[in-house]
Parts: sequence; structure tokens; C-alpha cells
Amino acid sequence: MADLKADNEFDLSPQFEDEMRNPVTAPAGAVTVYTQLDGAEFVTLVDNGDGSATVTALGPLGNATIHSETTADFSPVPITGDFLVSVVAGDAQRVTIVAGPAREVTPDV
Repeated sequence: MADLKADNEFDLSPQFEDEMRNPVTAPAGAVTVYTQLDGAEFVTLVDNGDGSATVTALGPLGNATIHSETTADFSPVPITGDFLVSVVAGDAQRVTIVAGPAREVTPDV
């Protein structure tokens, strides 16, 4: 999972692990494809075709799930993974002046 500011983007790439969660090198013949499962109103996903993808926030706050599927020479069963992106507010760029409630400055007699 990662937070993504509403005016930012980042790249995704696979990091492979064995069944005990130890990092391993990419399997021979690995090809990774990305799809977006939900949250199309919050982010766009571009599969770059090289094993990476770019996720770009669209502005509104919310969550999106990115799915990856990797095929490799050693197995007929794909290796899959899901990644949650949470679009959060960006840094302050504007200010709105807001008036508080009116209060009396002279006492009623």
C-alpha cells in the first residue's frame, strides 16, 4: 500500500520473493502485466510494457487497487499481486479566508 498525493504520480515495478518472503531475482522469462481493479475515478494506470506501470492521481481522494500478473518460464501458473493506492490531499497551494460567527462588541442595555 502507498499514499499518493492528489497531484502526483509514481511508477510500479515487481519485486519477487520466495514463499518465505525473501527477495529473489526475477524468474527467467518473466513478463508482468498490470490492470486496475477499481478506483478509476481516483487514478489512471498505464502499463509501460516493460514490467513497470505508472499510476497517476486524478485529484479526488479515494482508493484504487492495482493487480499484477507475471508469467514465467518455470511455471504455467502466473504469479499475482495486488497493490492498494490511497490518493490523499496534496500540500497546501491555496488559501480561503473564512469568517467566524459575528459577535456583539457593545453590551445590550
